[in-house]
Amino acid sequence: DAIDYQNQEGETALFKAIIHGHLECVKHIISEGGSMKIALPGDVNVLHVAADYGHLDILEYLLDYDEAVTRNLINSLTAGDRRGFGPIHFAVANKHENCVSLLLSKNADIRLRTTCSPHKASTPLHIAAVRNHVEITKILLKFDTTIIYEVNSLGWYPLHAASHHGSRDVITLLLKEGADLSG
Repeated sequence: DAIDYQNQEGETALFKAIIHGHLECVKHIISEGGSMKIALPGDVNVLHVAADYGHLDILEYLLDYDEAVTRNLINSLTAGDRRGFGPIHFAVANKHENCVSLLLSKNADIRLRTTCSPHKASTPLHIAAVRNHVEITKILLKFDTTIIYEVNSLGWYPLHAASHHGSRDVITLLLKEGADLSG
């Protein structure tokens, strides 16, 4: 079908509209039968792209359009060559606070683990700690403070990740929430 034709990068018209933030085009393409199930190389889906680019309006539309489809996409991970991230990891890494809040409200897994090195099995909080994203850290902790006790494949708590990367503001926040370097 022409509407789902993929270019050399694997992008359909829907992906192009999402990447460039054209909500009305996204709506039109989907209403004309464009598939939300097609993935880019590396298992990158429409939610990954909307979260990566921080297009809150598009992300919200996609999440609400077909909940049966998005329920399977919201916690799916990209391939290792695409960092092994879920949509929430992309939103966290790129400091898209509203996208993080929306994804959590739509049942994104706050403990979803990355699948690639160097920080394999990192949660969204580990990513926020590495990047010193204070507001994102607050959003994640407001949702569930027990995530400060999750460890990645290196045996690091988010506090270790923040300390390793010099994320002083996140360190302060994590300590205030009860994080303990002694494990």
